[in-house]
Amino acid sequence: MTLIAQISDAHIKAPGKLAYGRVDTATALARAVETVNALDPQPDLVVVSGDLVDGGGAAEYAHLLDLLTPLRAPLRAVPGNHDLRGPLRAALSARCALAPGEGAVDWVEDLAEARVVGLDSSVAGGGHGLLEEASLALLGRALAERQDVPVLIVLHHPPVRLNIPGMDADNLRNSEALAELVRPHGGRVAIACGHLHRSASTVFAGALVTVAPGVSHAVLRTAEPPVRFVMEPPGYVLHSLIDRAWTAETCPVGRFDGPYPFRRADGGFID
Repeated sequence: MTLIAQISDAHIKAPGKLAYGRVDTATALARAVETVNALDPQPDLVVVSGDLVDGGGAAEYAHLLDLLTPLRAPLRAVPGNHDLRGPLRAALSARCALAPGEGAVDWVEDLAEARVVGLDSSVAGGGHGLLEEASLALLGRALAERQDVPVLIVLHHPPVRLNIPGMDADNLRNSEALAELVRPHGGRVAIACGHLHRSASTVFAGALVTVAPGVSHAVLRTAEPPVRFVMEPPGYVLHSLIDRAWTAETCPVGRFDGPYPFRRADGGFID
């Protein structure tokens, strides 16, 4: 069984700083790492689906790297609209392979039974998402080369509307270009996104789309502007490949009471 853990929207600040004057994102990410490290079995891969830091500064990325270093599983990441490609490359190249240069931070990771494709949907100076022609071409090649295995596509901006207008305005702008590549491959493709800071799932061009919750704070579900955040319980997503089909399970971050048995030693349920 292939197992991929997705964490998203860490929004790490420089050491000692809170995001938006309130959110301790560093402690939240450390808890997420601890939670993923406790998984048994361990994931084949951990992916971070964008907004790794909050402002794109070198001090933020250095702090991020310190927080991600304890991860037991291999790591991959794609940028979000709060990230900057240059500092992200400089920091994370110490932890995972990233292509050099100034272009999109795209990558392909081959696992024993699956292929994972990371696409950079960030736009310099913008909050919305857009996949560059080079990124779309890379995805086209990645899908064509390995038609024998299921594929998980990881990007920050969802390609679908999720009925929070302030967030939908900044989702992926060229989703139809993505759909044209995904549609011929049907259910063997799944898409993992972030950006929304809420858990959601739907079908897009025949593929399962899963949006991960944030690891520290959530976007308020409201149709009324402005966009605001609330301190809902954090989470992450486990993408499992079972019988060559993708399943996405949203899981809570943290430690919880238990486990306890359902049955007595004689097999009966505990009353």
